[in-house]
Amino acid sequence: MAGNGGIIGPVNVVQSGCTASATASGVWQMNTVYQYIKDSDWVYNFTSLDYLVVAGGGSTGKWSAGGGGAGGYLTSFPGGCGVELKEGGSSPVVVGGGGAAITTPSGPGIQGSPSSLGSVTACGGGFGARCSTGYTGSGGPGGSGGAGGGPGGAAGIAVSCGAQGNNGGASPGTGSGGGGGAGAVGASGASGAGGNGLPNSITGTAVYYAGGGGGHGQPSAGGAGGLGGGGFGGYSCGGGPGDYFAGMCGTNLLGGGGGGGGVTSAGGGGGVVIVRSTSGLSSSSAECAPVAFDGTNYIATFKASANVIVGGEADYKQADYLVISGGGGGGGMTSNGAGGGGAGGYLTSFPGGTKIYVAENQHITVGGGGAGQTVNGVFGAKGGCSSVGLITTNGGGAGNSSMIFGPRGAQRTNWYMSGGSGGGDMYGGPNGGGDPNFPYIGSQGNHGGAGAPGAPLYSGGGGGGAGAVGGAGTGPTGGAGGNGLANSITGSPVTRGGGGGGSGSTGGPAAGGTGGGGAGGPTTGTPGCANTGGGGGGATPWPAPADAGGAGGSGVVILRFATSDVPGLAVSPGSNSVAVDGSCKVATFTVTGEITSF
Repeated sequence: MAGNGGIIGPVNVVQSGCTASATASGVWQMNTVYQYIKDSDWVYNFTSLDYLVVAGGGSTGKWSAGGGGAGGYLTSFPGGCGVELKEGGSSPVVVGGGGAAITTPSGPGIQGSPSSLGSVTACGGGFGARCSTGYTGSGGPGGSGGAGGGPGGAAGIAVSCGAQGNNGGASPGTGSGGGGGAGAVGASGASGAGGNGLPNSITGTAVYYAGGGGGHGQPSAGGAGGLGGGGFGGYSCGGGPGDYFAGMCGTNLLGGGGGGGGVTSAGGGGGVVIVRSTSGLSSSSAECAPVAFDGTNYIATFKASANVIVGGEADYKQADYLVISGGGGGGGMTSNGAGGGGAGGYLTSFPGGTKIYVAENQHITVGGGGAGQTVNGVFGAKGGCSSVGLITTNGGGAGNSSMIFGPRGAQRTNWYMSGGSGGGDMYGGPNGGGDPNFPYIGSQGNHGGAGAPGAPLYSGGGGGGAGAVGGAGTGPTGGAGGNGLANSITGSPVTRGGGGGGSGSTGGPAAGGTGGGGAGGPTTGTPGCANTGGGGGGATPWPAPADAGGAGGSGVVILRFATSDVPGLAVSPGSNSVAVDGSCKVATFTVTGEITSF
């Protein structure tokens, strides 16, 4: 028989999509068989993976710009058709970035970049437009469409690459429409709200993804960003306090569209790819694409582009946990009372709760404390998030110190003040203290305290603590920070997660909450204590000159294992530590690091 003969009979093949493996009869050429064997592809299996693929959101133009469209949203979870990848193989995963903010004075924003997993590709969100000379003001197409820039800007459309999102809003007059979201169209008209995204619980917790950016407001407040990371729209109304404010960027890892630009353009939020399987999963980067295990499912979260590897289960051990994020920075730089920073989000399983699974080479993130306010009219920072496996806590909210965004900016103010625990509000503030837990779902802390109602009582509220709400500002003295919670996961009770104290114009300093909260004043706010997630204290600036708010304290991650499970437990870098408590070993992470061995 000639060398190019064939094999006759049934041969196992694997079909794509949701169909099962099948057999096919026919003649297989010897050179084809040889090449398959040479490439180790003659006999192999596929595994079906559930997925959530979200592309980067679109950015916006400057001034009267429409909101950016959310990144395209594609998912198989729950109950859909997964993507099939070769067992033992390595497949690239691409995570699209958000469209960059523009620097030119006119013209549209930039479309977000696509995200992909195998044959599944989500399109980047459409740009938000500005009506200007040489440009029609129509929003750009994308996974969800960007909004048009007013006056006369047409809506951008969701592109025809599958059902990935919704159209942006139109802008018939002054102000601009909102960008489309995965779950709803963007609103048309001045200050149009961004379209909401969609909730998905592929990680085990319901989170909204792919919200559209709000449109620019003139003279009203900017449009609200859609649920799922859409940025608030900027606004301008000429000459008063709180006027001429930029749109807010879309949120990274949610694919939110940027808020319609004011004085500057707003960037879109970066996308994310999440893969879930009952078979083993790993990735080429433990930091950029950590893999978690919930006892049944392996869940890989790709924050940046890397490779997913199917099969090869890691060695997982159960552990109790205490995860605390960084505290928020305190308010300052004002002639009146400032709010204290909120404590970092606080989650624990100890004692008696549900343990988590932790692997060798597990990447653990410890959030830093947020900077205190150092510039008049610019908020301090929220604390950084902490995480291990499927547990993530939100950073503490920043303390408020002045009507930074004016009477039209209550929603935007609350965004900065919200966190694991909310930051305290300023005197006469519009919010009564920042909300806890935003934007994550679940109980991680408490509300910040309200400021005193106004003249002649100038004092700010205390930041919320893990165990109690922040105190309200009363008279000339700021509110005390909310107390933290005691926990004995290390073997001895330690209190962490206290809110920062507020400050008053003439009164004495307000105490920080027990558990590392910084005191308010008497001049510069006291920083929160390191590795407690304590909020920073508000500054007491009277008499002038004004002083800076205290920085929030950094967070901490503590894991408690049975010694019999992890006899060789070791961690890195060297500032992290392992201790013995009876029949258990306790790993304490004071900085971001890894478990290097069990």
